[in-house]
Amino acid sequence: MIQHPLKSSLIASVLSVAAMTSAFAADHDQISFDMVVSAGAKMCLPDAKAEVNIVSTGTAEDMFIHATGLPPNTDFDFFVIQVPTAPFGLSWYQGDVKTNHKGEAVQHFRGRFNI
Repeated sequence: MIQHPLKSSLIASVLSVAAMTSAFAADHDQISFDMVVSAGAKMCLPDAKAEVNIVSTGTAEDMFIHATGLPPNTDFDFFVIQVPTAPFGLSWYQGDVKTNHKGEAVQHFRGRFNI
C-alpha cells in the first residue's frame, strides 16, 4: 500500500506518543493517556486526538487506540516514538491504522511498550 508521505509522517506526530509509557512501572497492570496533535501537525489535522490504553499481560502489553478527528477512509502508518518532535529518538513502525467513514480509527497492538 502506498502512503502519501505527509500523511505517514503526520500519524507519527499525531498518534505516536507511546513513549510516555516509559513511566509504566513494573507494578502497574494498566496505563491510559490522551494524545493530542503535535504543533507541527496542528494545521493539517486540527481536530485529531486519541485515547490510548495499555494493559500488561505479564509477557507483553496490549495497546488499544481510539482516534478521532482524522480524515475519513484513510490509511495511516503508526509509529511508536520516544520524543514527539525531531529528532524522534528511539522509534519503530508498529502497524497500520485505517479510519472509517467518520474519521475514527480503533486499533489493537501487542508488544513491549513499558521498557
